[in-house]
Amino acid sequence: MIEIMLPDNSIRKIENPITVLEFAKTIGSSLGKATVGAIFDGVQVDSSFTIN
Repeated sequence: MIEIMLPDNSIRKIENPITVLEFAKTIGSSLGKATVGAIFDGVQVDSSFTIN
């Protein structure tokens, strides 16, 4: 299980690998449309980056 901490310090848990874009869409469709990347472990990644 993967735990992801969001900027508001809430934690989301996912069981399978997922891209940054797919993860953003689980939060909200408008966020998914606006997503171009993320900060993952302190590194800037694009929306196709797989979280696993």
